[in-house]
Amino acid sequence: MNGPFATATFPVNIPDDFVGYAVLRVICSSAIMDNDGCAGLGGYGTTTDFAIVVGHAGMPCYPLYTAGTSAGDGIDSLVLGSHTYYGLLEFPYAAAHVENEHRYDAGENEVIQLRSRAATFNGYTLLLDMNNDGDFSDPQELVGFLTNSEPDELITFNLSIPAICPPGQHWLRVRCHPGTAMLADPCQETGFGNMIDVLLVVEDPNGPCIPYSPAWTTDGDFIDGVQLGGAQNLGTGGAYGPAYSAYLSPAISVIAGVPDTLRITGGAYPGDSYSAWIDYNGDNDFDDADELLGWIGIADPYTVGELPFTVPNGTLPGNKRMRVRCSFGVVSDACATMGWGETEDYTVSIETSTGVLAATIADLRLLPTTDGVQLLTSASLIGHNYTLLDATGRTLATGRITADRTDLPMLDFAHGAYTVQVTNGDARQVKRFVW
Repeated sequence: MNGPFATATFPVNIPDDFVGYAVLRVICSSAIMDNDGCAGLGGYGTTTDFAIVVGHAGMPCYPLYTAGTSAGDGIDSLVLGSHTYYGLLEFPYAAAHVENEHRYDAGENEVIQLRSRAATFNGYTLLLDMNNDGDFSDPQELVGFLTNSEPDELITFNLSIPAICPPGQHWLRVRCHPGTAMLADPCQETGFGNMIDVLLVVEDPNGPCIPYSPAWTTDGDFIDGVQLGGAQNLGTGGAYGPAYSAYLSPAISVIAGVPDTLRITGGAYPGDSYSAWIDYNGDNDFDDADELLGWIGIADPYTVGELPFTVPNGTLPGNKRMRVRCSFGVVSDACATMGWGETEDYTVSIETSTGVLAATIADLRLLPTTDGVQLLTSASLIGHNYTLLDATGRTLATGRITADRTDLPMLDFAHGAYTVQVTNGDARQVKRFVW
């Protein structure tokens, strides 16, 4: 500093992967200092610490406690299932726990025991972030509210997982704050108190298992895209994104006995493994014969890997659940706990190969043009009908093949995945393309 009361400006670069509480230390010293916030100040100087909070999309809010547990307010301990968690008694007065697996069905109930500290007439709020937006303020996310009137009081909560809670991983939060009135905003800062967060897995009692991933996508282990036939779901991944997502509509058409390819776009972390299953018999467990389609490794971030597979002949037609998993390390169990990774579920509509035209794929080709695509067919397909559909199965155009080249204008349609079907009565052949 060149003079009294001068202003100094420092750039503050917060790492992309940091989230939560931190201490910002500002030091004035009469001596030149290295990058050591604990070194001596020389002959003169002062040190001031500031508490800062760094939020991140996909993570819960982080309210500050200015005085914390200094007057005896707060949570001493929390018993959830067979595990006990203790409230943090010093800055940042907040603890997050992922080391134990807690699994519940939507609609399930469990008793939770919480022990208060010495201060009385505190409020204790039980919250569940069901939509993972971090604010704990959506309908039914307030699970319970109780107060204590005695020091070291044992408080019993009924943890009732709302029946509307979607499957996936969700943060359960217990907050202590001064006073016997509920907080107007579950994320607001308070002077005294502390809080405990615990990561839960919630499942649909009538649905498939949901894997537990305690570090989920925080290091970039995620699925950034899935393509199958004319359907695609691209650009959906991201660090701190959800550990589980269900993309169940619309159904993706696949034909039994016809080779197909599942294309998976990897996430930001290099070298992850990607596995896929189809629950052919609909029993929600993915562990029957042939239900594991296989696995692939994707070496470079955001690149596409191909997983070829064929639905076995004789599979009952209809809608089935397809599961795609990203994991740090190979996983052949669709329900296994993995430290890092993401799980996505899709619906595939399995159709019988009976009645499919005898013509091979080579008999039906698509050639890009300036205003769409051109359908190239062999003479054996002349006279057959064609249908152009979008990725949702909606019919966009129909016609009859009268020559070996049929123009399909696409300028009126958005860019995306499309399907051409060539039919003759009940028989049909399918070709998928991206415009």
